[in-house]
Amino acid sequence: MPPASKIKVAFYCFFPGGGIGQYTHELLSQLMCLESLSVSLYCPPNFEWLDKAKYETHPVLFQISSSKPLIRKMKFLMGQWINPNRFLHHAVKSKAHIVHFSNFNHLTYPAWKNLALRNGHLKQVCTAHDVKRAVKILNRKWETKQLRQFYKDCRLIFVHSESQKKELKAFAG
Repeated sequence: MPPASKIKVAFYCFFPGGGIGQYTHELLSQLMCLESLSVSLYCPPNFEWLDKAKYETHPVLFQISSSKPLIRKMKFLMGQWINPNRFLHHAVKSKAHIVHFSNFNHLTYPAWKNLALRNGHLKQVCTAHDVKRAVKILNRKWETKQLRQFYKDCRLIFVHSESQKKELKAFAG
């Protein structure tokens, strides 16, 4: 990459609101001010901060929200498969250098990790808001294994505190 070119960072945030959504919005709002970076967000169409975003947005992710609990659970599980693949296809097409997962779908990581890793130029990073998952979705052993592998495949992992840094090191090595 020539020194004069900007580093393109594609951010992934599949939740439409909440603390992670706000954190991601605030982070991108600051990062877009850096001349060396070009940042974009891939999110669902109902992302709460879409109208406030001054950075590039792509509301292309499958919407997982629903007022009906059963439909919401079904959409959440469907989004586990659809959204990481959709994001990575768009990120590759946009020629992003870095894909940053503000939240991530560790449950289905084996189904989409090759798309992330086989593109040698694409660097995978994440923010680990919660290093370990408190609640299992389907199978604790499987989920822990996939979460550890996801962390190992990341070039860089952002955490919020020194205690999370220690927890991450103990959990993922």
